[in-house]
Amino acid sequence: MFIEKGDAFKGEGLFLRLKVTVKVNFRLGRGMRRTIGFLVALFGFFTFSFAQPIWGPDVQVSYNDEAALETQLAVTGEALHVVWGEWGSDSLGSYDDIFYIQSTDSGAHWSDTLRLSLRDNKGDVGPSIAAGVNDIHVVWNWFGGGMCYRRSTDGGLTWGSIDTALINGRPLHSAIFLQSDSLYLVSIDPFSKITKFRKSTNRGLTWLPVQDLGPGWQQPQVLVQRNLVHVFVEVLRPNAGEVFYTRSTDGGQTWASMWMMSSDDNRNSIFPCLTGRDTLNVYAVWMDRKYSPYDWTGDIFIRRSTDGGKTWAPEESLTVEHRAWDSDAIVQGDTLHVVWEDERTDPGRNNELFYRMSTDRGTTWGPEVRLTYAPQHSRYPSLGYGGKYLHLVWADGRRDPTFNESDVFHKRKVLFPSGIDVASPNGPVHGASVLRVFPNPARNMIFIHGIKEDVIAIYDVTGRLVRRIISLGSLRKEGVISWDCRDEKGKEVRSGVYFIRIGGNWQSQKVVVTR
Repeated sequence: MFIEKGDAFKGEGLFLRLKVTVKVNFRLGRGMRRTIGFLVALFGFFTFSFAQPIWGPDVQVSYNDEAALETQLAVTGEALHVVWGEWGSDSLGSYDDIFYIQSTDSGAHWSDTLRLSLRDNKGDVGPSIAAGVNDIHVVWNWFGGGMCYRRSTDGGLTWGSIDTALINGRPLHSAIFLQSDSLYLVSIDPFSKITKFRKSTNRGLTWLPVQDLGPGWQQPQVLVQRNLVHVFVEVLRPNAGEVFYTRSTDGGQTWASMWMMSSDDNRNSIFPCLTGRDTLNVYAVWMDRKYSPYDWTGDIFIRRSTDGGKTWAPEESLTVEHRAWDSDAIVQGDTLHVVWEDERTDPGRNNELFYRMSTDRGTTWGPEVRLTYAPQHSRYPSLGYGGKYLHLVWADGRRDPTFNESDVFHKRKVLFPSGIDVASPNGPVHGASVLRVFPNPARNMIFIHGIKEDVIAIYDVTGRLVRRIISLGSLRKEGVISWDCRDEKGKEVRSGVYFIRIGGNWQSQKVVVTR
């Protein structure tokens, strides 16, 4: 099922309000009473399941009659900016173009599609986007003459001319990152196989000289955390591709030597991805075929650094089916979201999107969640978040069984409660309680300090309501209320991560229960 652009999101965080009257003749046999009890319980389970915050429906947002490729998403608050490449053909032959679309209300409504490239049959591919409050920056690669750069200074309403002089040559892929007034650009020269870096300190008006960072082949990634600049790139080795990493600690002036992030094992490690926030936590994600018996697919791997890329933890595999492909990841507070293509449901013919989430900075992971159920490929996932939503865009071919047409789709997930960014730079909601919990971790009792609201609720990492506590009158006389680490039925909860939500705002506090 999918919904077309402009339709309301009616499936997210849905709370069913149904009144059901069941009359049972207790003279029935015990077996019949058990059957009726089971059905009532089953109905209650499904009612409760639908009442949880979930991923919304698939929404089609582009309608061109070509094949959408390489979708990229940038989110600032409630504004969503999407670019993608699109392959097509006309009387002059085949062509590739770059398109743009936006939403200013968290994906509820979308603008018309705008072509950013020129219809010149030269091949425009590999778009990357960075967005601020008003400035939108897009780069892509043009087989007719190098890398193209275009920007908007009014939130994507109008666009300046195309600049093709930033990095010479015919790069296959580029990546761009915006931090405050500074732009960071990374691209690959396919002839010299060198990774190129260039920086602007005035939002793209002028640019500093180009720097060579080291070897490169394709799929560069750039991430900036204050003065730390991280670059992650695929490098072609004698027998396979591997992913390499380098960083700068002075805003891009000087760089460390590149080193191999993946294992040098003659099995392809490709599709590098970087994510992090304004902390020293950095995450590198890629697809590696080292354990796969298949020719093209593999597993999604991740490595984490807690010191700004100086040292890295050992790699960890997030999948075990060996059918994964391209992925994307985004970190938000303590929560890490990863989505990837996977062809396990129909090997060789249909890729679907799967998702995993960690709420403790990648230490432990929730279960895999299948996100798409389309008859044709769902590919090129791209994540972003803003406000209370996690957003996902991708290219989807469900409308055309011939694979000649595909469209851009969008879906979103409410980031409540486990995905809430408790470390938001904007601070807590005005007038909300400032929660303190003790002890944390806890075995049997947690004391919650700073309660001003009437209701608190405890959720697990999947968003399932575990316990609701009414903190009226004397129960919160001193601003303290306790949770005995039990659910609504009085049963002890399992060891794990839980979230305490207060009142009607989006503030929450993570707690850990250990048995």
